[in-house]
Amino acid sequence: MGLTTAMVIFADFNNFDTDGFIRLNCMGTLRDLTKAGITLCGGEHFVVSDGDLRAEIEVTTPSGEGIWRGRLVSVVEEFDHERRTWSPV
Repeated sequence: MGLTTAMVIFADFNNFDTDGFIRLNCMGTLRDLTKAGITLCGGEHFVVSDGDLRAEIEVTTPSGEGIWRGRLVSVVEEFDHERRTWSPV
């Protein structure tokens, strides 16, 4: 699945756990999942973005706190607003 053709779900790139997993508990994330009719389960792949950064993740089962998280499975890309293109960070 290419990053340009995959469904994109919001994720806050300032919301990583210390082990490098991104938390999927922000209001924007929950809104996008609800809108798409998606219930998270481990092993799913999504592209997540905050509008400036994006990456593909694999959903992992909830942490000890009960929060769904994603493991990055691609490089993080940054959007160049002037050129309107994505490039690796």
